[in-house]
Amino acid sequence: MPDVHAKFIGEFIAPFEPTRPVHELVVELNRILFNTTASYYEKIHPEVVKQLPPIWKEMLAIVRRELSPPWRMMDFGCGTGFASSQAMRELGSENIETLTCCDISPNMLEQCRKKLSRLHTRAEYVTKLPVPPRRYNLLITNAVMHHVPCLKSFLAKIEPLLEPGSWWLAGHEPSSRYYRIAECRDALKAMLKAHRWNRFLSPAKAWAHAKRTIMGGPNTLTAQRSFELGLFRKKPSSDAIDLLVDYGVAHCLEEVEVGRGFDFEQLQVELKNRWELVDVRSYSFMGNFYEGSLTSHWRSIARTLAKKYPKDGAMYSSVWKRCT
Repeated sequence: MPDVHAKFIGEFIAPFEPTRPVHELVVELNRILFNTTASYYEKIHPEVVKQLPPIWKEMLAIVRRELSPPWRMMDFGCGTGFASSQAMRELGSENIETLTCCDISPNMLEQCRKKLSRLHTRAEYVTKLPVPPRRYNLLITNAVMHHVPCLKSFLAKIEPLLEPGSWWLAGHEPSSRYYRIAECRDALKAMLKAHRWNRFLSPAKAWAHAKRTIMGGPNTLTAQRSFELGLFRKKPSSDAIDLLVDYGVAHCLEEVEVGRGFDFEQLQVELKNRWELVDVRSYSFMGNFYEGSLTSHWRSIARTLAKKYPKDGAMYSSVWKRCT
């Protein structure tokens, strides 16, 4: 992310008197939040299990066609093991010679171990990247890069672990392109206005809202824990936690203009001679909301936007090949 992004975040969190630099806070707060949500992460992110499997199926088909087994796979930011389980299903666990699952959250890593232990008994689970000369020919990440403080620094650390001509499947990342299109912004604004009071229209929604208010959601709990650990001298707001944890997620044009979100065409230029962009799948035309949870009216509008702006959904998944 550009320096202007870190400056924007720094100014926003300054009233809470942080005791660490922005990039260090990003890492520590992600560790806290995902330790907190590990046991129910997929329940609060239905798009992971409902929306992403067909996208991963298509991306893995490219790998199966272009890269011969055996596959030596690194799942960075493995979370609950979603991406690895997709890879085993599509590539065949018997064809995966090496599988390393890495996540900074021990609780997430344990969830991953539970999910994968029956699928790949030789997998290893680590909280830090292995050291060279370990070599992988397939890197997979899912909803990870927007939590990383600096993409180029991350790649500089992981590239020595990858073979020449290796592949990288980067699933479910936020795109800045969506918010640059006025028609998309207007549709999202209209939907948010229409559904502003929806959480009170059913007893279940009203109870869920009240429970979050009383007990606190993940951001509230993370704010309290980060204050207790001395990461801030004053308890940060939930919005501050959100900005730091989802470091690369844009929610509006103003955030895009300070460097939040990714543009795969811009990344293609920035990573020239290091990585070649092979394929892109763009989706989510109602901002970061999972379209499957929307009414038919708003899903119809989302489909119309997808036809007009096929490369410009709020989320995208991409396939990259390392240059040799």
